Amino acid sequence: YKRAQNARSIWSEIRLQPLGCDDCWQLRRVLNTMFGFVNHSAAPPRAVCHVSYGTWGHEHDTGNSKLSIAGVYSSKDNSYKAESTYKIDDTFKVFGALDLSDNSIHHVGLCGKLEFSDQAVDFETVYNPAKDAISAKVELPLNDVTLIGHFKAEGLKKDLLAHHAEAVEVEARLSNDDSVGVRYDIGVNEIKGSYTRVMDSKNKFKVTGTMRSKDKIETGMKLTHKADKNNVFEFGADLEKKKYAFKWKQDTDNGRWIVQTSVPFDTHPKNGELSIKRRFDVNV
Repeated sequence: YKRAQNARSIWSEIRLQPLGCDDCWQLRRVLNTMFGFVNHSAAPPRAVCHVSYGTWGHEHDTGNSKLSIAGVYSSKDNSYKAESTYKIDDTFKVFGALDLSDNSIHHVGLCGKLEFSDQAVDFETVYNPAKDAISAKVELPLNDVTLIGHFKAEGLKKDLLAHHAEAVEVEARLSNDDSVGVRYDIGVNEIKGSYTRVMDSKNKFKVTGTMRSKDKIETGMKLTHKADKNNVFEFGADLEKKKYAFKWKQDTDNGRWIVQTSVPFDTHPKNGELSIKRRFDVNV
């Protein structure tokens, strides 16, 4: 009985910590062994491979050139990265990033467009050596409807495809100014809906709602403002995570600046996150 009480007490502390899904699973196995609840046969939750579906994971833009080189700083993990994208032709691009803290490869990838019977299919595939993870996204546009599929797997060398997750999306344009989207995350049984309204030539508003269970719905909203041809601002609020988000993109003659930050609603701004990216488009 005391072992059970201790386990519950420790679990209540762990649940308050900002751990990743994989960390939680490992701790669960250790605690189960320590307090006598042994169940090593149980598989880790599929949420370990949960990814941010709905947007491409990496920027592929090279401007008017065939090669782009960028420097990226992120306060979240105090990291510096060097990124690069090369446009092979009008169809394919290769891209990758180097972690400058240890000169290791952060990721490499390929994106492009394929055609099957006059039907174009956009795709992106990325490999992360550190996590031994691969992710892929396929986008199929059909007139005013777009079908999107996602896949991600981790720990490929240890156990091929043992830890994986999938998601499907449908985006539909209702009119020139209105569009909706629905996404289903198969791994964690999560449904997300979105509505986007183009208010005018400079402003666009988007609201999202994510249902993880019958009694847990997360909401968010974002306003995109195009100040001029070179500057775009995004202002967002995540009501569930209680964070404000801001993003600024500025196009220059030889590339682009991207500055992103998020600030909590109810704590000091120093607890927020900041990332800065400067991309240079190189003529080769």
